[in-house]
Amino acid sequence: MLQYRLASKEDKTYFIEDYLKYYGKEQDLAERYAIACTEVHRSLMIYKDEENIGAITWTMKEGITSGLVEIFQMSIPNKKNRRKGYGNTLLLLCIEDIENYYRKKGYPLRRVFIVIDEENLAGRNVYRKNGFDVLLEVKHHLKTGHKAFVYAKDYF
Repeated sequence: MLQYRLASKEDKTYFIEDYLKYYGKEQDLAERYAIACTEVHRSLMIYKDEENIGAITWTMKEGITSGLVEIFQMSIPNKKNRRKGYGNTLLLLCIEDIENYYRKKGYPLRRVFIVIDEENLAGRNVYRKNGFDVLLEVKHHLKTGHKAFVYAKDYF
């Protein structure tokens, strides 16, 4: 059965491994990334039969009063768990968490956004399917000739 929860300090190893696999080999940066994901921002973890399937992390931008939220990471590290709807589940749980968080704090939510690499077609499709639209194209994002897209879901 699929379960989810907020990430905690005990999940730092997951985020360290994620960073080292996808973003670089610098251990100190991986540890800082894990602290950000588990102690500063809000990360949701999903599990099936005690196996960690993946995580998604969001953060407020410009303070809570701006109503701006960035989803800055979603990962499903084990390839056997991809293309099974877990990314969609993570996104739906994340959106619900964001909306509830803003409602409980008494602030309006204006926009949720994410930057997605042009080559990540599965990710782009998940966000489109859930009401996100392309806000802008970022040329030469990770390297010359490379593109990414900012997808946004507006609440105003």
